[in-house]
Amino acid sequence: MRSVKDPAQNARNRVPIIVVVDAGRLDETVEALRRAGMTVDSVLRGIEAVAGSAPEDLIPTLEAVSGVEGVEREGGFQLPDPESTLQ
Repeated sequence: MRSVKDPAQNARNRVPIIVVVDAGRLDETVEALRRAGMTVDSVLRGIEAVAGSAPEDLIPTLEAVSGVEGVEREGGFQLPDPESTLQ
């Protein structure tokens, strides 16, 4: 019997990522990333990169996709409260 993963659980474990792609291989690499399980939100043709999300444990698999130069977790930031003394 196959185990069925809970889609809601899978969505909670996803992390936003940026994938840098080898020059000239963007289209084929985007398709390979999708097949590997990445959700592609945006293809950044000007810089040969792909923005999207994937489960944290899938990142090593995405790094091994042919045409991928690197996978980076998107950094986030939060502005201080306007009332904060840190301005």
